[in-house]
Amino acid sequence: MSRLSSEVVPERYFLDLQVDPNKNRFSGCVEIRLRAPENTRQLELHAVDLDISETAVRDELGEIPVVSLTANAKRESIHLRLKRATRSTELVLRLAYSGPLRSDLRGLYLARSGSKRLASTQLEATDARRMFPCFDEPNKKARFTLQVTTPKRNQLVSNAPIASERVSGRDKTVLFRETPPLSTYLIALVVGELEHSRARRHGSTPIRVWSVPGKSRLTGFALETAAASLKRLERYFGLPYPYEKLDLIAVPDFEFGAMENAGAVTFRESLLLVDPRTISLAEKKRVAEVIAHELAHMWFGDLVTMEWWDALWLNEAFATWMAFDVVDDWKPEWNMWLDFQHHRAAAFSLDSLANTHPVYVEVDSPEEATENFDAITYEKGASVVRMLERWLGRAAFRRGVRRYIRNHAEGNAVAADLWRALEAASGKPVEAVAREWIVSPGYPLLHVALGRSGKTPVLALRQERCSANPKVQPEGRGPIPGVLRLQPERGRAKGHRMKAG
Repeated sequence: MSRLSSEVVPERYFLDLQVDPNKNRFSGCVEIRLRAPENTRQLELHAVDLDISETAVRDELGEIPVVSLTANAKRESIHLRLKRATRSTELVLRLAYSGPLRSDLRGLYLARSGSKRLASTQLEATDARRMFPCFDEPNKKARFTLQVTTPKRNQLVSNAPIASERVSGRDKTVLFRETPPLSTYLIALVVGELEHSRARRHGSTPIRVWSVPGKSRLTGFALETAAASLKRLERYFGLPYPYEKLDLIAVPDFEFGAMENAGAVTFRESLLLVDPRTISLAEKKRVAEVIAHELAHMWFGDLVTMEWWDALWLNEAFATWMAFDVVDDWKPEWNMWLDFQHHRAAAFSLDSLANTHPVYVEVDSPEEATENFDAITYEKGASVVRMLERWLGRAAFRRGVRRYIRNHAEGNAVAADLWRALEAASGKPVEAVAREWIVSPGYPLLHVALGRSGKTPVLALRQERCSANPKVQPEGRGPIPGVLRLQPERGRAKGHRMKAG
């Protein structure tokens, strides 16, 4: 897809919505404070399936009439042509609009639980544009303030805590506090008849689990897991949890397993709400792993966000690896790394096919961004992360990750930024090793043979690409990082680091 102009930078959104889950449409007004070059005559931003009724643009000289508004279906955008050129770099763009409460689990959509109706968001990858006109690209981070009017029987949950609430007749209007800088795909809103668990605190962070009425007794394990995960993630990253509160919300209709919206994580009900009387160990492991995965994103994905969707793998691979590490530290008797071996088997199977794809894939369209959510991105990517961590050593790898998070906090980054941080922390050529694993499809089959040259033992290594089809010609690969452990005849085992070509 063609990107929006890099010269137009949103800084703050004020989003005022009227949402009633019992109606099929919602309405809103968005005010965006942005920076743009002087003498700008047109603006482009994203909007899909939204009926825009009013537009206004202001600079320091006052309002600028909008001459025309044109929709571009292919680019999923709208173009505003202005009557005169702007006279300042700071602008305010205001659009009033309405849209459908969608039925396809995208944007702001309708979720049902029996006869109850809820409105919920799913904005990743490129569906914020279906909820409000915006600059819907991950590198265009901004601060968001949401205000929502709804029938007063409803509860509302969003990224930030509630700042104020006022009731007028049958409705109430809830104003949320302003968020830290976030990408549009991380904005969350759930509106409906909900109930929440008691708040459990980790330090100054209140943690609550939300569900439809009658299911609050199923929230205990999720609360315990979230608190245990936050403790370990803060310790790993060396930084406190970056948001004011943590809400975990069970949504009745939900396409993915969960979504890492900052401060307001949404889940499929079965991956958050569990009956303590009947839950199996396998179910506990899965729920704990999903919760830890989403909370790892609060730092690696939300606080530091990928520059563009071709780096989706970086977010998901790290969070997948981190989740197993966190849960294993919390519950070592669960042997989580044995489960990791099982999970990555699907990625091995897919990656042995001729039509597999590399971990890194160029993204040119919203459809391609969505297609990248697969076992190669998650499980193979996590395997590469684990391989690098074992090669560099746990302490050096953690120092590099901490450096990466601090250097790019509240901003965006690419894989090369992580490689540089890991190289600085370890002194090893991380990018030279990691790059081949990311940009090339498939994985190597390593042949190991022990021989002798005179009295000297010789270890011969040979690699080829592993293929499900024996007729496919094997291909060579780049370096394989590893640790070779030699067991001498006497004494304790010694570790020798190696790199086999």
